[in-house]
Formats: sequence, structure tokens, C-alpha cells
Amino acid sequence: MRSLRNWLVLGVVVEAVGAAVVVVAGGSVAGRLARAALVAGSAALTVVVLRRWRSRWWAAAALPAGLVGLVAGAGVGPRHLLGGAPLTGLAGTVLLASGLLVTGAAAVGVVRAAHGWARLLAVPATLLALVVLVPSVFAVAASDPPPAPLEGRSPADAGLPATDVRFPARDGTSLAGWWVPSRNGAAVVVAHGSGSNRESVLDQAAVLADAGYGVLAFDARGHGDSEGSGMDFGWWAEDDLGGALDHVASQPGVDPGRIGVVGLSMGGEGALTVLGDRLVAAVVAEGATARVAADDGWKPEHVGGRLQRLMDWWQERLTQVLTDASPPPSLRSTVAASDTPVLVIAAGTVPDESRAGEWLRSASPESVELWVVPGAGHTGGLSSDPRGWEDRVVGFLDRALAGR
Repeated sequence: MRSLRNWLVLGVVVEAVGAAVVVVAGGSVAGRLARAALVAGSAALTVVVLRRWRSRWWAAAALPAGLVGLVAGAGVGPRHLLGGAPLTGLAGTVLLASGLLVTGAAAVGVVRAAHGWARLLAVPATLLALVVLVPSVFAVAASDPPPAPLEGRSPADAGLPATDVRFPARDGTSLAGWWVPSRNGAAVVVAHGSGSNRESVLDQAAVLADAGYGVLAFDARGHGDSEGSGMDFGWWAEDDLGGALDHVASQPGVDPGRIGVVGLSMGGEGALTVLGDRLVAAVVAEGATARVAADDGWKPEHVGGRLQRLMDWWQERLTQVLTDASPPPSLRSTVAASDTPVLVIAAGTVPDESRAGEWLRSASPESVELWVVPGAGHTGGLSSDPRGWEDRVVGFLDRALAGR
């Protein structure tokens, strides 16, 4: 047992080093120092308990540290390592490895301490841990995504006469984008998905610009050249898209009453969020499914579906702790509260998207259209069916915005 105790102490110390690097990666100096002090203090307390606690259950003292390291490392490490933040990614990967070590060693110590029937509790305890840990990893990953830098594709590559622009989100965060002037008096804001930037929506922007629309393709905060911290569930969408709408409405040749939003994935969910905005006259949402627990209404009622709802509930609660953003209203509630025309596009190869689309349409059948693109993957409507996407999207916008 002495060697197990030593392994746990070593693992907790290594965890603390990895965690310290991760938590000081951003924020104010005071905030960084406070977080580093918290990590160091927690690790020191755990080491003292492991060294001095003589109960047979002493190994349980390391379980909280191991589980936190496991979740934080899994959410931050590999993704940042591959996504342009090597120092944070390396520290997160160390945190993940040490978290696995501490959790495994602590679990061995607890099982050894248990006698008889008590060891049977390991099975439900493991299942409970999975229910808690899996959504926790997603919450950490979404709350602290890696940067999504521009990779060099320009509007000229898509034949767009665009200019670089900067504008404030409604909370003042500086956002970057490309603006193509309008030729028909109407305009569209194009919003990308998580883990990407405005380069990923250039093809959609080109189709809309060719139809005469002014187009603003912009980087959500924490993505591309925009400032701020990213958030993969899109909880900043109201401020970011609101700022984009304000910028478009101020452009020469744009009628403020003829502005729409086209969003993909996270951007599509954000587009639905701003349905009630005074500047939004139409919305196209492709690949939108869910981002808060209240969006789970389309999920099945069997045991698996209920378990997923429970996990989503916990994911949302933890995410609220990890981010400064507030959880938005459910997608269906924003659709139900508005009569603004909406086109929902779902991937034919992703059943969840069509189910979510039907759920959204049922909230307002008179204002919501649903197009399921046969053979398309997530946000792959344009690439799978270019002519169909152009006909559907431009036709919808023409009716809603251009009055054709």
C-alpha cells in the first residue's frame, strides 16, 4: 500500500503542475494568480491527507483530484494540442494522463479497502461516474475551446469583392468579418459553426452574394481574428449576431427592414436565438439541434433518451459554472415566440437533425419550413446539392427579404 500511496502523491503533484498551466492561460493577472493559488492549495491539502490519513479508506481522498484532472484534461488537452494552442494542449494532455493515473490508483485503493458485498458497489459507482464524467468533458471542452485561426483562404478565392471589417458585439467585444456590399437593398449575416471561422462559410456567402445580397461573414468571438473567449455551445450568439446585425443595418444601400441570418451548426442555433431581434426578417438554420437541456424535447422517451436528458441537464449546469455566458432560451421557445420566416435545413444522413427540425417546425408550422437534404452530412447541404441549396435558400430569402 505504501507504493500505491507514493504513486498517488506523485500523480497529484503532476496533475497540479498541468492544471496550473491550463488555468493561467487566460484572464487578468489577478485572476490567473487566484486560480493558480487554488490549484496549488488543493493539491497540497490532498497530499497532506494522503500522507497522514490512516483510515483504510485513505485512497478515496485522491478520487476528487483524479476525476477533476481526468475531466479537465480530456476537455482541454488533445483538442488544444491539435488546435493551435500547443502549451495549453500539452499541459492538458499531462493533466489527462495524471488524472487517469490518480483515478485508477485511487479506485484500486478503495476496492482493496472494501470487504464482501461492498465491492459490488463498484459497478453502479462506475456507471454513475460515466453519466457524470462524459457530459462534464463536453462542458469543459465547450467552455474553453482552442483558437480557430484563419488559414489563408480569402474572399477572392470564392470570387467575392469583400472588404475586411471590424465591429463591436453588443457587449463591446471586437469582432472581425468580411463585407460584400448589397446590390438589391437586402443583406444577410452568415454565421459559422464551432471550431471554425468565416473561411468555412465562404461558399455559402458566394451563393448569396451572386444573388445580389449584401453579405457579412464574420468570426464569432474567440474564433478567427475576433477577440474574446470562444464558447462552442454558442451562448454568446445574441451579443455577437446582434453586433453583426447592427453593423449591416448601418451599411449604405441596405434597407434595415430586409436583413436575414444564415447560420450553420452553432451559427444556425445562434440564428434561431435572434429571431425576435427587430433587425431580423428571415432566418436559415442548417444543422441546428440543441445547446441547452431544454432543447431535448425531440429526444425519445425511452430509458436511453431519459438518460441523455439527465446528462444534458448536468452538462448545462456545469457549463454555467465554467463560462461567463448565460444559457440562452431553448430553440423551440424562440421559434414559437416569433412569426419571422424560418428555413431549417437538416442533413439526410443525421437522423437527429431531421427529428430536431420536425420539433422546431411543430412550434410554428405557419412560419417554419423544413428541408431534409438527401445524402448530406452535417452542414453539407451546399456541397451535396449545390443547385438545390441555391434554389431553396435564395428562393426563401427572395420571398422573405427581397419581395420578389
